[in-house]
Amino acid sequence: MIRYQCPQCGDWLAVDDTRGGEVYVCGLCGKSARVPIDELRLRELRALQATRPLTPQEWRQCAVHLRALGNDEEAATAERTAIALCTKRLRELKDLQATRHLTGIELDECFVNLRALGHDQEATKAEQAAIRQHERERQAAEQEEKQKWASINTGLGSCPSCGSTNIIQFTTGGQEKPSVGRQLLMGSLAVTSPEMMLLASMSNSARREQKQYHRRCASCGHQWLC
Repeated sequence: MIRYQCPQCGDWLAVDDTRGGEVYVCGLCGKSARVPIDELRLRELRALQATRPLTPQEWRQCAVHLRALGNDEEAATAERTAIALCTKRLRELKDLQATRHLTGIELDECFVNLRALGHDQEATKAEQAAIRQHERERQAAEQEEKQKWASINTGLGSCPSCGSTNIIQFTTGGQEKPSVGRQLLMGSLAVTSPEMMLLASMSNSARREQKQYHRRCASCGHQWLC
């Protein structure tokens, strides 16, 4: 159950958890007000805390909901916990940065924690560094994928454009194509005279399109005719 005070008359009300955020009519004064969801969200966060440690962002949410419920002392404790966790994580990331370059996700963490601590200028620098690192990681992944494809040898030679040996061969043509005479007899072309009917009967054989062999590079997409 969610317990809250009516903002009009101050009477304490209790509604089901599923009605959080809905408009509810006070039984004492008859005024309607929205059911606060702070208590419900706080209960969810406390249940989550029983399964794993809360993140700094989740502790900040606890502080917001506690303050909305009038528990200023507990809210201050939650806020201090969030700050302590942010500071600890930033120290860990700084120590890690001394041994290797931080990943894009780790730089995202720096940005979030610095912003939470109010260090806006440093947070902006961390955000820009994270964007650059994510782009470098994307380019490296694309290059690795190209190299993986280029290392495959299908035994069909190499690409004249990039030198890859991952070549795919396919054909076009080789299908029967109705001649003009067959099209006339089939009715796809109009027969307007006995002479054209004679032409149709004389050229009633189908001709076969010439088959062509093509190769395409699976690495760069270059295509050529064999």
